[in-house]
Amino acid sequence: MESFFQAYAQGYVDQDFSRIERYFSYPCMLSNENGTDLIADADDLSAHVAEFLAQLKARGLSDAKAEILHDQAHGNNNRVVTVRWSLIGEDGAEFAAFEFLYVLVGGPGAWKISLANLV
Repeated sequence: MESFFQAYAQGYVDQDFSRIERYFSYPCMLSNENGTDLIADADDLSAHVAEFLAQLKARGLSDAKAEILHDQAHGNNNRVVTVRWSLIGEDGAEFAAFEFLYVLVGGPGAWKISLANLV
């Protein structure tokens, strides 16, 4: 799971929406401090993450570290994972830390985010 989330985070570090988008299933539900969005397609996802990407660029994101706090399988094709994120700026200092609860679907080697909820 750690490699999944590190690869996913690299899309944010690289400001690469196409890389971010490949980690999501559709439809999916995303919740953050601005509320909850039902994401039907790539256009919805792009609108949902655009402001966050701009904030990360302005803060000089150079790395995003994922620490798995909880990882539980639900059958062969579903997982519930809680991740503590640490966002690192160009100066090497952490500028943000937060946790997300994810529901992943698809099974080993094909995981996709179905739900991401800021906790």
